[in-house]
Amino acid sequence: MRILAIERPVEGVTDDRFTPELPSAEARRAWELHQVGSIREIFFRADEPAAVLMLECADAERRAGSWRRCRSL
Repeated sequence: MRILAIERPVEGVTDDRFTPELPSAEARRAWELHQVGSIREIFFRADEPAAVLMLECADAERRAGSWRRCRSL
């Protein structure tokens, strides 16, 4: 199953909630998922600072759980 994931801002979440280590942890996890084929393609939007991912997975809920773990870092 392919899933198109488009990043969007979450209302009420401000930049001060992001820790300095979060971008590198998120990038590292994205690279790991890309290497095993879970993320097929990664794009960055030109009109705003956001990512667009093409995911490949058999179980959407299981992959979503993987990203939730990354967000908790």
